[in-house]
Amino acid sequence: MNWLAHLVLSDRGGAFRIGNLLPDLVRGSDLIALPDEMLAGVHQHRLIDAYADAHPVVTRSARRFDPPLRRFGKVFADLFYDHFLTTHWDSYCQMALPQFLDDFFRSVEPWRKTLPPLATERLDQIRDHGWMSQYGNVNELAQVLDRMGRRLRRPVDLCPAMAVLETHYHEFQSDFLEFFPDIRREIAPSVIFPLRS
Repeated sequence: MNWLAHLVLSDRGGAFRIGNLLPDLVRGSDLIALPDEMLAGVHQHRLIDAYADAHPVVTRSARRFDPPLRRFGKVFADLFYDHFLTTHWDSYCQMALPQFLDDFFRSVEPWRKTLPPLATERLDQIRDHGWMSQYGNVNELAQVLDRMGRRLRRPVDLCPAMAVLETHYHEFQSDFLEFFPDIRREIAPSVIFPLRS
């Protein structure tokens, strides 16, 4: 899942929610020395990603992309599902999206000195550029894909994925509406996560 979904599926305190984003922002070696509550969030991030990667609905979404884009199909599904999470926000969160994001970024502040410097830098970028608040705008998604493609070890133009979204918009939306209740049931807030292995 992409960033916004990870936050919605957290439903915990600041350290836990931050941990739920960190695997996408820094190397695994930077996560080892984090506090236990943050490591619990890291663990949940991995559970969420493993569940999503194995889910048949996500696979169905990914198969809408022809090669060579298909190898990024589940990445596109993650991003597009965040788009639909935004457009159906009131069904999944009682707090308005701007307030939800402000609340999250405020919760980062007490943990700044605990986080790896690269993590705080990237969290600041996400906040300052409003990246998570842009997912609801289809035009902004193209810019997100452009940034993603340029960050790859060998840059790839991922923007053609937008044509697939436009062609199959209602099918992707149906996939999200089928999948998201499943992952919310699977990743329950009451789950007790193991900490250090």
